Amino acid sequence: MILELLQESYSILHVEDHIGDADLVLELLRDCAPDAFRITHVGAVRKAVPLLREKRFDLILLDLSLPDAFGAESVDSLIELAPDTPIVVLSGMQCERLSQRSKRCGARAVLYKDHMNGPALQCALTQVIMESRV
Repeated sequence: MILELLQESYSILHVEDHIGDADLVLELLRDCAPDAFRITHVGAVRKAVPLLREKRFDLILLDLSLPDAFGAESVDSLIELAPDTPIVVLSGMQCERLSQRSKRCGARAVLYKDHMNGPALQCALTQVIMESRV
């Protein structure tokens, strides 16, 4: 089933201020599904704003600790700009309260960086994208 879904290429806006983490996500996804995801990376919410105004993304992958937004307020800001685009939080902080607040604000899933691997990341992103299309 996953292979069938990956015949399509999905556009992802990755909002992450640590370039090492952004590179890791790109590498993990390219290793397990080289042509399945087109990733646009920005380092702050303010840099995501013009992109979200001019282009539609299939998913936003969002870090919660950014230079211009922190925690669930990041989710709030992006949902205002792109209410129909699903958001997946990718956090380095394992905090159940923060995870629940992010979901209450509209994030579809919360993933933790230290538990991340390519197949799990690919599966989670694909699942959220497909669920948002139903």
